[in-house]
Amino acid sequence: MRTAYEILISLTVSHKYFSDKGFNGFELIPDRKTNTLINDLRLLTKKSSNNWFLLFQTEGVFAVDPFVLVNKEFLFSLEIKDNFFYSVTDEAYQHGNNEMLFFNSTIDEQIVPEKRKVYPLKFNYSIHHSVRPVNITVTNAKGSELLNDTITDLTVKDREIDLTVNGENIYNISEDSVPAGSLTNERLFAKEVTGDNTFYGMVYFKIITADPMASKYQIDFEALT
Repeated sequence: MRTAYEILISLTVSHKYFSDKGFNGFELIPDRKTNTLINDLRLLTKKSSNNWFLLFQTEGVFAVDPFVLVNKEFLFSLEIKDNFFYSVTDEAYQHGNNEMLFFNSTIDEQIVPEKRKVYPLKFNYSIHHSVRPVNITVTNAKGSELLNDTITDLTVKDREIDLTVNGENIYNISEDSVPAGSLTNERLFAKEVTGDNTFYGMVYFKIITADPMASKYQIDFEALT
């Protein structure tokens, strides 16, 4: 029986420091949900130099209808394997202490990162406001509200946030006085395990069309000037 694959997602990683502009010192590691999805759909990952691919079978025992893949979401840890990277890369692509970079894919465009604090899935959030009442809301990547709590007790200095059910992903915490007037926002990434020195960031993909040619992405690292 003939077996054939097509590219579902392609990612090209470049770095302006290197003479050939390519950078291959990275790996993409699927999170738990993504790994399950890859296994269920019999997808394959492949890396060639500075190009990374997610492939689906078009002919064979595990052939997949492209329309089944629409709206599927994939989240990968981006690990930097070349320590030299940190000495030649612009600050915009460097994370601080307890921070990570989140690369949110857009169709046919360069992916640029945003910096987010890294938290465990369950943590105590320190309330910034000293006055009461104060309202705290937590939203997920899609803007859905997961928590909306108004605290009136002056002795309460923190609020437990439990994102275990929701899993690894980006979240936003909005804290405001009541009535509204002094908004504080905190952008975070909730991760199952923190403190991993090899952890650099996360890359998020979403399939929005059955056309495999549409999901082409690029990360272009800037060099130190």
